[in-house]
Parts: sequence; C-alpha cells; structure tokens
Amino acid sequence: MSNPARPPSAKNNSAQNNSAQNTETARVYHSAIAFWIPGSVTPKARPRVTAHGTFLPKRYRQWRLRAEGEIIMQLQKMNPSPELPIQQAEVRILLRGNHRGDGDNLAGSVLDSLVGAGVVPSDSLKHLPRGSWRYIAGGETGVRVEIRPI
Repeated sequence: MSNPARPPSAKNNSAQNNSAQNTETARVYHSAIAFWIPGSVTPKARPRVTAHGTFLPKRYRQWRLRAEGEIIMQLQKMNPSPELPIQQAEVRILLRGNHRGDGDNLAGSVLDSLVGAGVVPSDSLKHLPRGSWRYIAGGETGVRVEIRPI
C-alpha cells in the first residue's frame, strides 16, 4: 500500500534527485588533484630580518624548493593535465609519519609550496575558502595533498 502523504511521483523525483546528487559528488571527486610529497615537512618559518636584508632560513627554503619540484613533476605526469592555477579550491593535507612542529606551520609550508608550484594563485581565503589538515603517526613519512576545485 502506498503512503498517502507522499504520492508515488514524489518518490520517483526523490530518487532522481539523489541520483543527480551522487553524480555531482562523483564528478567533484574525480576532478580532485592529489600529490604525495615524501619526507618530513619543514615548518613554515618566519622571515629573518638582519642588517643585510630579510630572508627565510635555508632549511625552509630547501624543503619548499624540493616540495615545489615534486609537485611540478607530478603535475607533468597527469593526463589530462589540470587547468592551473585553480582559482578556488578545498585543500586537504594529510601528514603521515614523523613530523615536528605546529600543525598550522606544517600546513602553511605545504600551502606555500602549492602557491610556488603554480597550483593556486595564493593561499588567501579568497582562493582557499575550505581546508583541513590531519596528522597520522606511523607509516611512510610524507604529506598527501588533495585539492578539489570549487
């Protein structure tokens, strides 16, 4: 017996709407870009000001350069290549293994490397209105970065 409060046609429309939502979710998921940057992340450093000018510490510059190179190499292997820079995106950062430092400074380093590699124009809220980071102890040390265009 059918439910008098809900006509059969409404049930079918609901099923069609759910199907459309699932298709939209799948499409967004498949447009995600993911990177793996091996090794421990160097926390984002504050610029150092000296009598000879302003600079970032060598260890941070070296990590960021290596991370940007890794991202660019992985981008070149993607088929089809994504259209860059992504103007608005959600970023998920998964830190795995041995990392030292504050989570926000580790995430800041990863975001800086995405900007440096040309994946996003900046790490401002205008371009990255959604984001999260998570740490998982153990396993191979590195960081997985997922970017989903909005």
